[in-house]
Formats: sequence, structure tokens, C-alpha cells
Amino acid sequence: MHVSSEGRTPREINFAGPNADFLLVANQDSDTILTFAVDAKTGALVKRQTIACPTPVCLLELPL
Repeated sequence: MHVSSEGRTPREINFAGPNADFLLVANQDSDTILTFAVDAKTGALVKRQTIACPTPVCLLELPL
């Protein structure tokens, strides 16, 4: 399966959430972070949100 990052220069990807429910993609040269929901059974990605962020280069999940 191929899913577009919908941006230029995908710099980093990271799973997030208590059960790796989401995949985050930082597009460095288009100033966006995309969030995808991850289907636990199939692994399919569903785009959820695009977040504006100047030159994202690193994604970290911080404990709550």
C-alpha cells in the first residue's frame, strides 16, 4: 500500500497514541504535519488532519 504524505520532503514519521493508533508525518518543505488513523486490523491509513507547522523536522510523543 502507498499513501501520499501530501507534502514536500517528508522528514520524519512517528506512531502515536496508546496503541499506535495514529501515524504522524512531518513534511519539512511544505510546512505541514499530517495525522492518519491506523486501522488496527488491516493497517490501512485514513487521513485525519493537516496541521500547519513551520519547517517540522522531528516528531516526539510526550507522556501525559
